Amino acid sequence: MTYSQPDKLYPDCSFYFGPSAAPTVLPGVLVIGTLDGRIRALDTRTGVDLWTFVTAKEFVTVNGIAGHGGAIDAGGAIAAGNMLYIQSGYSPFAQLPGNVLLGFETQP
Repeated sequence: MTYSQPDKLYPDCSFYFGPSAAPTVLPGVLVIGTLDGRIRALDTRTGVDLWTFVTAKEFVTVNGIAGHGGAIDAGGAIAAGNMLYIQSGYSPFAQLPGNVLLGFETQP
């Protein structure tokens, strides 16, 4: 069983798959993190899913420490300059633990 299979970890708990972290609004884009470890970017006018990124997986980190993502809860994404940062992994309340801070470069 891996962190990328939340349906296997919590098969009877559908509430582990929705958004819970604070949303982040950028010009034309709404960024939400979900309890199953996904980041979604939605068009603010249409609600269309622009992109989704799965964070509940293992990562090769810049400092060489083993990393894996998990639930995204509490704090949402942070936009700074042309970067979008999001913390992945939140273990309270039996959610998916993790230990990564992910950075995404945004287009100007």
